[in-house]
Amino acid sequence: MKIIDGIFKAEGVVANSYIVIGKDPAIIDCGMPRNARKIIRAVEEAGLSPKDIRLILLTHAHLDHTGSAKEVRAITNAKLAIHELDAAYLTGEKNFALPKGIQGVMLRIIQPFIIAKTKPDLLLKDGEKIGEFKVVHIPGHTEGSCAYLHERTKSLFVGDSISTEQGFLALPPERYNLNTALIKQSLQKLRALNFDNLFPGHGEPIIGDAHKKVEEFLGSLA
Repeated sequence: MKIIDGIFKAEGVVANSYIVIGKDPAIIDCGMPRNARKIIRAVEEAGLSPKDIRLILLTHAHLDHTGSAKEVRAITNAKLAIHELDAAYLTGEKNFALPKGIQGVMLRIIQPFIIAKTKPDLLLKDGEKIGEFKVVHIPGHTEGSCAYLHERTKSLFVGDSISTEQGFLALPPERYNLNTALIKQSLQKLRALNFDNLFPGHGEPIIGDAHKKVEEFLGSLA
């Protein structure tokens, strides 16, 4: 589904997976396991061949963003990139703490059967450029949570650090966070970025005037 010129969203993928067309075509996040075909279909609907994709950028290592990364990389032969502090969770060398309650119990049971562990090709650091994107490290949801600023379209991909799932800007549920206070602190970095559009990991994108809305949201966190 086309969102704006050059940016598409894969239909039926949880969490959101975006395709960005440009000099180095990229996929942002890869959804849950067994979503690869839906992502590749979105690539083709964007007018690309899977082999045109050069980069797969992961905003963080939670399963709903990395579950199909291994398969998507195999189909596209693109370079898989993640912040260096989340790399060990992607490879399985480290495991995230599970949420409390029934969700945690269910995840403990099913995780061994659905996690596709894989090794990234590129380890990212705060402030570096990769393709047409700038890496913005915003820890708190996970150690290595990142936003990716696509400067040409003034679009910011924030993963789970900001959600619009309830129809408004919000932090992710505390039970899924490494440190919610750290998220609030990290997100202040977004004030200095030049963006008009916001692409969250959950919920609908905000197209136009996104910086002002994020500024207002950040002010409400104080």
